[in-house]
This record gives sequence, C-alpha cells and structure tokens, in this order.
Amino acid sequence: NRDESDPVEAVFEPGDVIATEVDLSEGWNLISLPLIPDDSSIDNMLVGTSDSVDKIWMYKAEYADDDIDNNGDGVIDESTEPWLSYAPGAPEDLTDMVDGDGYWIDMIEAETLVVRGVEFVAGPSAPPTYHVVEGWNLIGFKSVTTAPADDYLRSIFEDYAQLFSWS
Repeated sequence: NRDESDPVEAVFEPGDVIATEVDLSEGWNLISLPLIPDDSSIDNMLVGTSDSVDKIWMYKAEYADDDIDNNGDGVIDESTEPWLSYAPGAPEDLTDMVDGDGYWIDMIEAETLVVRGVEFVAGPSAPPTYHVVEGWNLIGFKSVTTAPADDYLRSIFEDYAQLFSWS
C-alpha cells in the first residue's frame, strides 16, 4: 500500500522522429500539430513556410494561481492576455508551437507545413493531457489519424457546451 506522498516516476519513451504535412491555404487556417514536436520553437516549426506566413494567433486562457470561486472552480486570470501572436519581423509573444493547442494561421499564399516530431502511440503509458479552463479554449487534435470528436473529448464529454471547427 503506497502513501500518497511517495513519488511516482512515469517514463515516456518517445518513438522515432517522423514528419507529416499540414496543408495551409491562402488566408486563415485553423490547425493543430499532429505530432509532439522535437523542437517546438516557432522559427523551427515554420522552416520552409515563414515567407508565406502573415500572422499566427493562439488563445491560451489560464487560471489565476490559487484563485477559487464560491463553487470551488478556478477563476480565469484576467491580468494576462490570453491571445498570443507571431508576425515575421515584429515583436512576438508566441515563441513556440506545441501539441494540444490550436493555432489560427493567416497565410499570404498556400504552403505545406512540415511538422517533425514523435507520434503518441497508445500503450502502457498514460496519454498526454491538456489543460482547459471554464469558458473558451482553443485546443488541437494531436494525431496523424482522424477520430470522432466525441471519442477524442470523451474525458470532458459532459463538461463542454459547444464545439466549433473550421475548414
């Protein structure tokens, strides 16, 4: 019988780094990364497409540290700006692109984004989890194979009111 204070070590052994393509049309695209990037820096992620990117937006609301409302729910931290952005040559606060998040990318012309990373393969280790907050979230689907939204979001099935996609 384990004491709750005993440390637990989880081992994630990534597979081989692979590459997959994400087609980006001229204009706005809503994407997520189908792999866990081996280098998530935005400069690395945009290699080969950066001349065609006009801007990238990401929405990431966060809970305030230790701030709980009367219902015991976390309270959104209003002091931080939830929208992060990147535009070539401009000051940016979006410096990495990671799995689990969604990104609005405005393209000057169509390009193919090559994403390099490891694929999560179901097995003995726990799947990745992603933090969501009450209200709006911009989340991504992380897989190279399709799955119904109900299956992908099964763990929060009763907690979301609406789901939107863009194509």
